[in-house]
Amino acid sequence: MADCTICHHQPAGDGLHACTRCLAVTRELLGELFQLLPHLHAALVPEGRPAQGRIGARATAPAPLNIGVLNLIGPGHATPPEDERDATGHIPIYPFLAGWVAYITDDYPAILRDQDGQILRDHRGQIIVRTCHTPLPRHGTTLTDWRHWLTAYLGYAATRPWITDLHQQLDALVRHIRILTRTTPENTPMDAPCPACATYALTATDGQPGISCEVCGHQMTTAAYTTHAHTTRQEQNAS
Repeated sequence: MADCTICHHQPAGDGLHACTRCLAVTRELLGELFQLLPHLHAALVPEGRPAQGRIGARATAPAPLNIGVLNLIGPGHATPPEDERDATGHIPIYPFLAGWVAYITDDYPAILRDQDGQILRDHRGQIIVRTCHTPLPRHGTTLTDWRHWLTAYLGYAATRPWITDLHQQLDALVRHIRILTRTTPENTPMDAPCPACATYALTATDGQPGISCEVCGHQMTTAAYTTHAHTTRQEQNAS
């Protein structure tokens, strides 16, 4: 069983390239991205400055727009040239999501059907399977639709080696938005030592599942940590 290609600490499972926790974190990142959108729009216009100027004239100059924010919420391409990225090299949110939807669609094997929905077979009677070329979301092509589409296909993405790229790019985008909106999640230190390296570096991060060690990368579910902490306290009291 191979290790997860994202965290390189946990086993990924048969036929998978991502462990359960990293896949859950990827799903949480998609959710956080949409939770940050209102904050991102609010950060488009910096805080106003004190009024200046002559009486009867314009009190203030037009509020400058935050170009970094504007580029993220504006139009763009999934793989734009350098001059179409923002100052940090991030693709705008909509083409970023739409681009990954298109990539997964082109990779995903689908059963061919006719106009009546009947499964097509070749001359030997075998079902014809081809990769798709056009995503077919159920409701539309808004940001919310792409988010639901990507979330639904994360299980398939975990079977492909490019799940690492999806996770890393999504993580970098969310981290960048946290900086722009000043909404960095908090880390809560845990009382029990890490069972893998014995350091007191276990932390719980807002919006992420489970507990992880900041030193060795060991990961635990919340239930596993609770059991570990209880056992640790019993051993300390007995010594």
